[in-house]
Amino acid sequence: MTTKSAAKEAGIKAKDIIISIDNIETLTTSKLQEIIMRKRPGDNVKIVILRNGNEQKELIATLKKPDETSKLIQMGSKTILKDLGIEIVVIDKEDQKKYKVKNGVKVTKLYDGKLKRFTDIREGFVITSVNNKAIYSIKDFTDALEDQKGGIMLQGKYAGDNTYYYYAFGK
Repeated sequence: MTTKSAAKEAGIKAKDIIISIDNIETLTTSKLQEIIMRKRPGDNVKIVILRNGNEQKELIATLKKPDETSKLIQMGSKTILKDLGIEIVVIDKEDQKKYKVKNGVKVTKLYDGKLKRFTDIREGFVITSVNNKAIYSIKDFTDALEDQKGGIMLQGKYAGDNTYYYYAFGK
């Protein structure tokens, strides 16, 4: 049995860019997720998208309950982040300029976990790659860690520092 997502049912296509939800700008993936997480299944949301780079459309989506597969993926991601002892967000355009990088996730909080115990990583570090695989989203990050066996090397930068730093630890 296949289920259609609320976005797909509303008419959102693969290369569409979501610019706002309920008149709130979604400049980052984390902002989009934050807006949606405040809603409940069954709520209608107004989504404004940009299609083909210039055609703006307004769509209405009715939110659904996450299916079991997405719940498992979210649980797996949370377990990985908890094990590492970090909270991360996808960097926005401002961070891209500040860190002089095009991609990455920023460590916003460090607590007891593998990274604090086995590395000198600090809050504010932007992880640009895991074992030389570029990171563009939280899912990229957790997928890269899930697929690894043995050692893991994080590459990234701190704001105002042109040096790339590397932090390695065992899985």
